[in-house]
Amino acid sequence: MEGSTIGEVIDNLEQTWPGLRERLVIENRLRSNISVAVDGEITPLGLLEPVSPASEVHFVAAISGGAGSPQTGRNSGMVWTSVSPPASSLQAVFRELCPRCRRGPIFRTPLRRGWLHMQERCPVCDLRFEREPGYFLGAMYVSYALSIPPVLLLVLAFHWLAAWSWGSSALGGAAAFLPFVPYVTRLSRVIWIYVDQALDPE
Repeated sequence: MEGSTIGEVIDNLEQTWPGLRERLVIENRLRSNISVAVDGEITPLGLLEPVSPASEVHFVAAISGGAGSPQTGRNSGMVWTSVSPPASSLQAVFRELCPRCRRGPIFRTPLRRGWLHMQERCPVCDLRFEREPGYFLGAMYVSYALSIPPVLLLVLAFHWLAAWSWGSSALGGAAAFLPFVPYVTRLSRVIWIYVDQALDPE
């Protein structure tokens, strides 16, 4: 998002997401319960703080027990945005970012801390990720498509290189692939969301 100061960035964001400025600014200054962090550091200059095209900006709202930490997510009490260019579609898929804005994270936590802890909505553009009950049934088919080729290669490797029987090779291939199941499951959900958003943006 373009802008040479925080104030200009907010004005430009308002054009994309009407109503955002009102949540952050009152009487031409940041609201008293809002702090702004530029590249990870809280700034005292507020709307006058200069930014560059590569800067990352976090608007942090106070929450119970003190100021919110600069972590992305609605539950952290933070309004998140960035003035750096959005990721490409391919980058956004592997970084597990929202398909509409390509900035907001789809999952609440990294893979190692919870592999299916999803956001209900994008914390940046408010896109709803799970549109209806059973929405991620389609992601199961994506998961199958992603899993079959590597498992098949593992089975063939065990059979040809280790001279295992086909039955033992199948069991070995499935067992060897198990550590990758959480990542493939997450990736299949991301791909499904992207496909659905491309076919039906609304």
